[in-house]
Amino acid sequence: MNNFSYTPLGNNSYTDHEISTIARLLGNGSYSTDNNFSTPLTNSSNNTLYNHYLNKSDKNHVLIIECVALAGIYVMLTGYKYIRFALFASGFAIAFALFYVVSPWFIHFKYCCDKEHFKVNHPLLTYDRAHLIISCVVGILFGLLVSWLYRLGIFFLGKCLGALITIVALHTTSLHQYFNSNISITILLTVSGFIFGILTWKFEKPLMILATSFIGCFAALCGVDIFLQSGFSMVVLSIILFLRDAVLVTIKSTKHIEETTLPKLHFKSDKRENETILLMSWLFISLGAAIFQFRVTAANETQGGKLCPCLNCICPCCQLFDVKKETK
Repeated sequence: MNNFSYTPLGNNSYTDHEISTIARLLGNGSYSTDNNFSTPLTNSSNNTLYNHYLNKSDKNHVLIIECVALAGIYVMLTGYKYIRFALFASGFAIAFALFYVVSPWFIHFKYCCDKEHFKVNHPLLTYDRAHLIISCVVGILFGLLVSWLYRLGIFFLGKCLGALITIVALHTTSLHQYFNSNISITILLTVSGFIFGILTWKFEKPLMILATSFIGCFAALCGVDIFLQSGFSMVVLSIILFLRDAVLVTIKSTKHIEETTLPKLHFKSDKRENETILLMSWLFISLGAAIFQFRVTAANETQGGKLCPCLNCICPCCQLFDVKKETK
């Protein structure tokens, strides 16, 4: 069960009974009656999120995050030249994260996502391992789809860039004061993602370089934050949880709720300085990586290159993923 700390958003007239009912629907979360959206989450809630999703003591969590971080470094430096790999990596990461976080609440399958009714009786295949394996399979399938459908793929990568910039802005600026409900935040993320997705079709090379640099660098720094646990990684995870809980309350409540009880976007951490350092590092390293791509790895590219140089040598079938290159 989730032990997150929630607070009601906006002006509402919930009774104590209604609040306790919503708490049960969302997994016995703890609630406050403070309507000030800008009040940060407590440090204990931040630690709870890390324990659930980015636990540095769990070797499976560390292995997955470090693999994502290594892929992020590769994408950050060579993303446009090997755009197919960048598309696959981003598609895998997004699909894996969404499925891993959301599936236990919506999919009641006794061999994967339903911990209470998990039926596999094998010492090597626990619920946690089965959940990770199925999440990886979903991520791989979606990553292959995104990398195969090139135009859809670059639109998806542009949407990821727009959503990431918006999420960071919600966490670090006063923007959250104007978008303080699940509906408004969902609309904001959708619109910003759609705008950036369209722009990637119009300005493919510069936007793809920026997208691969910023997204790749963010993934790489998450590999550092799993040990620092500063709150940097929670920037994206908290939004996923925010939207998941919004859907949960809407689906499971007996009446439509305009302003519902949801997790906050801001964290109060004892390691706030580390979070600031990581955010500033993300900005400057991403810009440096973009310049590196423009001048070195993507200097002579007008369209993305191969899926991956290693895979292309090993598997002739990977030629199907190639994009015809044009040189200046």
